Amino acid sequence: MSSMDFLKVFTTNVYPLAIVLGVLAGLVVLLTIPPLIWHSRHRNFAPSFLIACILVNNVFNLVNAAIWHNDKFNTWFSGVGWCDLHTKIIIANSTALPAATLCILKKLADVMNTKKINLAPSEAQQRRRAIFEGAMCGGIPALTMFLHFIVQSTRYSIVGISGCTPSIANTWISVFFIILPPAILALVNVYFAVMIMVRLRLYRTRFDSLLQASSTTKSRFLRLYLLSLTFVLAIFPIQIYLLFVNWPKHPNPFNWRRIHNYEEWKHIAYIPSLGVVLVDRWVQVACGFLVFIFFGLGKEAKDMYKSWALALGLERLSRFMPTKKSETALFTTGRFSVFGKARGLLLSSFSTKDHEKTTATKSTASDSTTDVEMQTVTHTTTITSEHTDRSLLNDKSDNAVVSVVSVSRDSRKGEGGRT
Repeated sequence: MSSMDFLKVFTTNVYPLAIVLGVLAGLVVLLTIPPLIWHSRHRNFAPSFLIACILVNNVFNLVNAAIWHNDKFNTWFSGVGWCDLHTKIIIANSTALPAATLCILKKLADVMNTKKINLAPSEAQQRRRAIFEGAMCGGIPALTMFLHFIVQSTRYSIVGISGCTPSIANTWISVFFIILPPAILALVNVYFAVMIMVRLRLYRTRFDSLLQASSTTKSRFLRLYLLSLTFVLAIFPIQIYLLFVNWPKHPNPFNWRRIHNYEEWKHIAYIPSLGVVLVDRWVQVACGFLVFIFFGLGKEAKDMYKSWALALGLERLSRFMPTKKSETALFTTGRFSVFGKARGLLLSSFSTKDHEKTTATKSTASDSTTDVEMQTVTHTTTITSEHTDRSLLNDKSDNAVVSVVSVSRDSRKGEGGRT
């Protein structure tokens, strides 16, 4: 076989990783539907938005792997319309998902703040929180999409298997508009994650009272924190790496006419994958599995699965979905449960009991190590449905993920393409 024959076979056959990515992405789509339905029913805007982003990302991954499963350029779909939409979603996700993780970690940090214990948030407080979450989850991504148009050097690029990829101009403006914001948000996530860890250590003796004051539980709190911490530890190094890789080596001066010259802008670059998938596609798949592990196997999810089975007349199947287990079953199931070990490490120093009564006595005091005079306030409050906080934590569960954006540089030079 000649080298040309080998190249022809190499580029026209379906790549194995295209099949793997398509299958895993399709599985993630199915697994993320139940958590999305559950959070939507409980009007959890941020979690519903985030899970929907993961679902949509993996729908794109599934379709892209099916369309561009090899490197045979002359048979490729040009991606007009489809890639125009997908590239904007990729750009939006670069800031939407880390911003949402920041919202969750900030909420957890507020729960552990002994200076702001609030049993029944006022309408004004709930409105401010909704505005903050809406601005973080919706406003920042929308702004990012608009700023990308300013530095969008070509229409888009298409990479084998991975599919549509946004392009940016090689200028310093691109650094401030597109490259830096995700890394900055990731850094703020680390700050809040460390803050929560410190407060867990300082206020471990009052852990239960703090959680009860915010109408949450140990299991709920730890699921949120462990999921967010997992994303922070996994994604932050990737964001720093991409910041280094995407940092312009020899940036050009910003020139609006050159960047937005239609004859050059409409250029579409076709880039062979050589059987390799972009890292951010695997990150999106992994985020979907993590969301299902943390929120698709809990008591609330099992209750929903059982109701579906009963509605479909599958009474026998519903018997295998117990609903009487405690809310901490996710962390304690199995002798060698990873989540059980993580939960044990976090709670090893907490000598407290779960609060299950509707009447609770709360005691708050300033730390004796500070030079502030100790003040103790003890009062009894009957917790009713009127005191239910409809925040992320109080709606049973939360989740968040972080996406990594892969952008291709100005591909006018040195890359083959067609209009």
